[in-house]
Amino acid sequence: MAAFTDSRTRHRLPLNEELVLSLLQDGKYSDLEVDDADEEFFAPQVENEDLAPNEEPCVADSTPPRKGGKKRKISTIDVQDNNEGGPSATKKLNNLIKVKVSQPPRIWKKTNFIDKSHNYSDHPEPIVIRSPIEYFQDYYNDDFFEHMSICTNMYHMRKTGDILKTTKHEMKILYGTHLMMGILSYPRIAMYWRQKINIEMITCAMTRDRLMTLRNNLHVVETDSPPSQDSVNPLWKVQPVINAVKNGCKKILRTPGRYSVDEQIIPFTGKCHLRQLVKNKPRPVGLKNFVVTTSEGLMVDFEIYYGQNPALSHPLGLGPAVVLRLIQSVPRGSCIFFDRYFTTIPLLDELMKLGYHGTGTITANRIPQRQKLSFKDDKKLKRGDIEQRVSKDIVLVKWKDSKAVLTASNCTGGTSIEIVKRYEKKQKCYVDVDAPKIVTSYNAFMV
Repeated sequence: MAAFTDSRTRHRLPLNEELVLSLLQDGKYSDLEVDDADEEFFAPQVENEDLAPNEEPCVADSTPPRKGGKKRKISTIDVQDNNEGGPSATKKLNNLIKVKVSQPPRIWKKTNFIDKSHNYSDHPEPIVIRSPIEYFQDYYNDDFFEHMSICTNMYHMRKTGDILKTTKHEMKILYGTHLMMGILSYPRIAMYWRQKINIEMITCAMTRDRLMTLRNNLHVVETDSPPSQDSVNPLWKVQPVINAVKNGCKKILRTPGRYSVDEQIIPFTGKCHLRQLVKNKPRPVGLKNFVVTTSEGLMVDFEIYYGQNPALSHPLGLGPAVVLRLIQSVPRGSCIFFDRYFTTIPLLDELMKLGYHGTGTITANRIPQRQKLSFKDDKKLKRGDIEQRVSKDIVLVKWKDSKAVLTASNCTGGTSIEIVKRYEKKQKCYVDVDAPKIVTSYNAFMV
């Protein structure tokens, strides 16, 4: 465990808010690895406005200066080990990735913001309504099941030396059987063939022993080792399945409109080192998946999170990298909604350069020059109070509902006011409350 001491007196310091902000460089650098599954995004990376123009930022460092050399810049807080012999906290901080994004100083002004027009047409209705199996085949076609049967036969031959003789038709039955088991769930697979409680659609399609043999040998790749291009991909054994779903998503018609980016959980409780627990989710245990959907909730692209994913690498950090990766499937001119785990001011600037509008909730420590915002304290705000600050093409809006909400956008502000219904506990009835347009739009289209 690391001890925090003053660099001059060497006295131990209690861990408080000032100490944490000093270690984080007032929240301007991405210096921490967050273990919480719902807080995996980096802290904001903005310039240090407290430094002189030619001065470089300093970080906590316990290494003394060399004799005869220049003194190394250190902060007023020194991070050292205690007597327990644990790993050095300084080394841990130095080994973490630090990303600095240089930005010109921002001046936040209390002024009106002109909303950009969003004259989007409704998503076109399909000319012909196809059958469910035809929609299913957009994702998993006959070529996919043929490839699955070949890989399964090859794996069984390598493993046992026997011939499995499975076909794409049998693979379809296996897939459909598991879909049925997902709908009608039993504690044990063998119970589907047990007398009095068996499911006739399953028992008539395949025997229990044949299903277990296919399950144990099911493969969608031809080799037992990852190819060179997937050497860092822990999902390489199921990548063909992922690609099949992505190719199906690409067939969905896209028009300029409103889209939302968020994280979801692919439910999975088996053994997998990528499995995560994300609280406050309907299915909290599974694989984390970043998705972009239409305002109606139709998924058009996704990216499964597995750590060092090259597709999610960007100097702005993981949160903005996810948004910039997923909007590659969205037409330019669209408006993208996302929550506070993705939103940063540099991200909104980048979206503007790429021809996209963006709106999202934001945390205060991701706002550059936030000390100059001069927002009222939350306790001094009444329900329905609105405060707005504008800097160039970015607008920040603080609105008090039951709690204060901070939002940022490059297209919609708080100048336009709408009326929303909110329940008042004291009066025990619904009352009209003023709400900025940025909040009502976010609530309407953030799926």
